[in-house]
Amino acid sequence: VYRGEAVESQFGALPGERALIAADPQLATALKNGKDVMLVAEGGNSIRYLYPVQASAECMVCHTQSVEGAVHGVIDITYPIEDLKVSFGYVINSIVAYTLLVLAVVFIALFFKLRYFVAMPIASLVDLMEKITREMNFSLRVSGHHWIKELHHLSDYFNKLLNTVQDYNNRLEELSMRDPLTNLYNRRKFHEFMQHEIIRASRHQRGFSVIMVDLDNFKYINDTFGHPIGDMVLKEFSAMLSAGLRKGDVLARMGGDEFAIILPETEAVKGLQVAQKLHLTLANKEFELPVGKTRCTASFSLVSFPEDGTTEDEINSAMDVVLYKAKTHGKNQVLTAESEEDRSMMSIFKQGDALRNAMREDRIEA
Repeated sequence: VYRGEAVESQFGALPGERALIAADPQLATALKNGKDVMLVAEGGNSIRYLYPVQASAECMVCHTQSVEGAVHGVIDITYPIEDLKVSFGYVINSIVAYTLLVLAVVFIALFFKLRYFVAMPIASLVDLMEKITREMNFSLRVSGHHWIKELHHLSDYFNKLLNTVQDYNNRLEELSMRDPLTNLYNRRKFHEFMQHEIIRASRHQRGFSVIMVDLDNFKYINDTFGHPIGDMVLKEFSAMLSAGLRKGDVLARMGGDEFAIILPETEAVKGLQVAQKLHLTLANKEFELPVGKTRCTASFSLVSFPEDGTTEDEINSAMDVVLYKAKTHGKNQVLTAESEEDRSMMSIFKQGDALRNAMREDRIEA
């Protein structure tokens, strides 16, 4: 900082300052006319800026011998040019570095987004598919909300597909154990219940009863009124049987006009009472059909475990024998295996089955 004449006259000059000003024409000119000066040193290594300071009204408080607008001094600033400019290589390197940094951040964000919003949901979906295939459990579902719209739709449609497959599987399972006409258990399911009841009765040392019911002259109804009317009779007959049984009893349609009933933990005497009650109900019932009212009769056979058999084959043979006896004795009655003659006939029925099996397997020689 160099003092002007107004400051020197009042406060004095700094030692050697006059000689420096005299040796520097640009500095002297700036102190004289009060104009800014910017100079580049020889060799272009530095830049010099001369900034004159002119007095204002508030300066007059201290500088009482000066006037407003007088040059009170010059600020001399010299700065190396290499510190003021940035090299092109530095700019390029900086741009590349920041670009790489931004790309790295973008790729990291994209990686986590793909991992958590795409890869992990797809992996969970694949794991669920594998679990469903392994366990055949169609009740499993894809859970959770997905931020990606397409994955959300994929999960929804996969759940809908599982619902459809589960419903179809349930219908197939129902058809595999239910009679489609009467919705009663079919022959296959009846045999399962029979095996289960034999095991349970043997374990707890308890008996049970089985009733076989066969409609009399049902072919006449089909031939006279047609099969649709016959189907209506079967449905009403099965509803009548269901209404006359306890909640734990098993009623099944064995095929055609044959029905079978398992009475768990029921002795032969009580089982006979149930059969007689159903027989009496049928005798007093009129079936309301589109062709008018009609009545039906049926033959009932009652066998019990373990009196008439301890295996499923023995019980089935006993039911066939007693039902055959009821048919040959005039039908429309309830019969049980009461005599030795009935039990010997069961043996004959079993021998007949054995003979038929041997003929079918070509084990008979003259």
